[in-house]
Amino acid sequence: MTKFTYINETSDTLSDLKYIREFVRRAIGDKRSGFNNIPVIRKPKLIRLLSITEEELNEYAPYYSFDPWIKAFISAKNRCFSPMVTEWDLKRWFRGSIDEDFFIDALKYFTSLDDFKSSANRLRKAQKKRENSTTDYINALVNKYSRLTVVRIDLHVKNSLFNANYVQDFLDIIKVHWSNMRRDLNESKCLPRNVGFISSLELGHAVGFHIHLMVFFDGSIHQEALIWQG
Repeated sequence: MTKFTYINETSDTLSDLKYIREFVRRAIGDKRSGFNNIPVIRKPKLIRLLSITEEELNEYAPYYSFDPWIKAFISAKNRCFSPMVTEWDLKRWFRGSIDEDFFIDALKYFTSLDDFKSSANRLRKAQKKRENSTTDYINALVNKYSRLTVVRIDLHVKNSLFNANYVQDFLDIIKVHWSNMRRDLNESKCLPRNVGFISSLELGHAVGFHIHLMVFFDGSIHQEALIWQG
């Protein structure tokens, strides 16, 4: 069972993207996304988020455009401010009350478009489907085996400064390695026999594409530390 997600693992960038999503959802009153649990984004935080350029996002989170909330935020920013706007400019602009600022109106406009609504709904359904399938998969293993031993492994291809910018090349390479790894998990006699596994493909700025892997073993057979050979 494999889940594919595309995110940037640089902690600052991840935090920024999270706050942008939260701000947009609160601004448009998106109660389906847990609106009541989303903290208020204060003015200084919003100013800093608005100062992030598209060039920075393209470098540190190259798949940001697939996220409708991030895309709506950037579209609203581009409509309301110059691409050359600085954090100092924004501080002067937002010296008054942010509640009546036209930036919120721009956000509501872009999130009212059919393209945004269809993308947001598609992502919600996909996320819910992944969550349900993962839960069902683990529950099935728990019901079948009285005891499970779980091993967590992180897999990545070593980056090279020579080809670090070729994102698609890295994706193609790790697909080949992952295909071989899946074969070994299912067939190799060098590895302890597992009863199932879950994986997540992610994109990190520092390590490139990598896979988080959880392998499940029958705990009645593998009760001690597992040693993998080969």
